[in-house]
Parts: sequence; structure tokens; C-alpha cells
Amino acid sequence: MVQILMQFISTPSYSIALNGEVFGFFKGQRGLRQGGPLSPLIFTICLEYFSRILQIVQKHAKFRFHPLCKRIGISHLCFADDLILFCKGDRASIELMVNAFNFFSKASGLQLNRGKCNFYYNGVDEGLVKEVERATGMCRGNVPFGYLGVSVSPKRLSILDCNCLVDKVVDRIRGLGSKQLSYAGRTCHGGLKVCRAEKQGGLGIKNLQIWNCAAIAKYVWWIKKKENHLWVKWVHAIYIKGDICKDYEPPLNSSLAWRKICQIKTLMKDCIWAQNVHYSINYGYSWLLPDTGTVDLAFMASEQRLLTQVRLMNMGIAQHNSCYLCGIMPEDHKHLFIACVYSATCCRLVSDWCSFQIPLANCIQWWIALRSRTLTQKKALTSLSPH
Repeated sequence: MVQILMQFISTPSYSIALNGEVFGFFKGQRGLRQGGPLSPLIFTICLEYFSRILQIVQKHAKFRFHPLCKRIGISHLCFADDLILFCKGDRASIELMVNAFNFFSKASGLQLNRGKCNFYYNGVDEGLVKEVERATGMCRGNVPFGYLGVSVSPKRLSILDCNCLVDKVVDRIRGLGSKQLSYAGRTCHGGLKVCRAEKQGGLGIKNLQIWNCAAIAKYVWWIKKKENHLWVKWVHAIYIKGDICKDYEPPLNSSLAWRKICQIKTLMKDCIWAQNVHYSINYGYSWLLPDTGTVDLAFMASEQRLLTQVRLMNMGIAQHNSCYLCGIMPEDHKHLFIACVYSATCCRLVSDWCSFQIPLANCIQWWIALRSRTLTQKKALTSLSPH
């Protein structure tokens, strides 16, 4: 395997495409090209070697962890080609970290891009800071700093720290005109009714606010099950500290993100801690989605989705659009429930029989509101339904 990988690294060659034609080739001097399929694999293998070096450093008698990293033994984090090292701000720990990286650099040939590297400190003597600058060639950085468009700070982020991210999101949304959105995207602007299930008269489009809550609840599920994730270990070591997860309450000085997760925990406690439940985001979404009941005549009328003669004629099904009750005017929703002489007469007779007034102008909305009224009124409502 090593020989095969080394062939990929040591034998690449490149050609130049100019005006649609390929000219010559030259041998690569720096291994694989950036973005090559094997680059992430080889980089991971190299960083695994560096991780093992740091594991040896952690066992050194003079090494001290960063105060917030000691409980779970974190000394470094890697993401893509970015590397973050953590240690206590004393001379011995910093020297061990620098020596470990220099050893790795000589063995692998990987070098720091010092123009993009910084070190961050807090509560460290100024003389030691200058020694670190001389020993590493890196500049001291200021917090908060940006990484992948997000502000990173050892303290709680303020509104000002998040403004850059908010501005990017807002600009992106503003740039999405209705012409660039799909049919489903344009439909979402019509209101939350389209987020109902199809059997409830909607289109089955996901309600993003409810979906987001269900997705956050997945973190709560991981915390409950103590999944083998670094973030879950961090939460148990720094926040929960052996308390019962179900009854845990966040301190007032905790971060906004952690308080939000705890709010979702309280909201979905009965769902996540239910018996014989393996939580998934789809399951949580179904649990959170309000049940508006099945589609009935009143709902279809309020949404103007009944198959009136006007709609049937527009579909090419009916030959005429005249009302079957009065035979005079076109039968649309307004005519069927309000303007039709036959419908108006029925409403008046039912109103007299029940001794209360039916508002003819908005009788459909009144119809829906009758769900909370008396049984006699509901029976009167039923008599209005066509058979």
C-alpha cells in the first residue's frame, strides 16, 4: 500500500491547455495536486502520525493541558488542512508542543505557512509571549477571529460578533429572487398551510422552523445516549458533570447555543425519553408537527379548492359553469356559499330554526369556528352540507 501511494505522489506530471490545445508536460515537484482525490487520505494519514506524537507529549511529566481541555484530554483539533493546538500557557508545555511539531515537520516534510498562523493566549507573561514569537515565527492573534465565516472567541459571542454571519445570510436571501426559486420554493412564500400533510390539505413541504427544532433534538439524543463524539464528551465534562441529563438546567452564564439546546430538550422531553424510541429527525418532526385534522368540506371551501363548476370548466371537464342550484350565475365558491339564492335561503331558514344569526358574508370562516360551539349548532351546520 505504501509503495502504491508513493507512486501516486512521486510520478505525477502536468500539461498546459492553451486555446483548447494541450502542450507538453512537466513533472510535479510537490507531490499530488491540491484537490486530488488522494490528498485528503494522505493528509489524514500524516496527521494521524502527528496525533500519536502528541499523545506521547501528553504523558510527559512537564506537559499541562489547557484548563478547559484537561477533563477529556484534548491537545489538538484538525479540520481539513487546519490545525489547532491547545496547552496551558507555561514555558514547558509550549516548548513540548513546538518540539513535537518540529519533529513531525522534519519527518513528513510538511511546513507551517507562518503567514497564516497565529497563537492566542490569555493571562500569560509578556516575556513568554515574545519568546513564543521568536521560537515559532508566528504572530500573536486577537480574539474573536473568523474561521469559515464564524467568529471564534473564548467568551460568549455578542451580537456584534455575529453581525458578519447575519449579514452574509441576509445578503444571500435577498439575492434569491422569485425567478431563481423552484416551484416548491415559491410556494413556501404562500404561508404555512403548504407545510401541512397532504391528508390535511397541504403539500407536505417541510416546515423549516419545526425541522430545525427536530434537528437540534438530535444533539439532545446524542447527549442522552453518550454517543462517542468529541462534542458530546465535552458537554458531559464541562456542562452536565455527572448530573441527570433529563433534569439538567443550564446556568444563566452559559452560551446561547447551549441554552437553545436545553430549551429543545425541555420541549421534546416526552419524545426523546419515551420508551422503546430510537430518535430520528423525521420522528421528531412528526412528533412536533401540529395535527390539524383531516380535510373537511369547510376547509376545502375556505381554501377555494372545491370542484365547483367554474373549476371543472377550467380543467376541461365540465361543459358549462352554471350553478346547478339556481341555474343563473357561474358556480364559484363565492356564489355557491354567499350569492346563490338557494344557499342564502337555506342559511336564513337554519338561522331561524337555531335562533342565531349566520354571518352570510364570511359564513365559511364561521363554519370552521363552529368546532368549538354547542352540539345543536354543529347539527345545524351539518344540515347545510350538500348531500
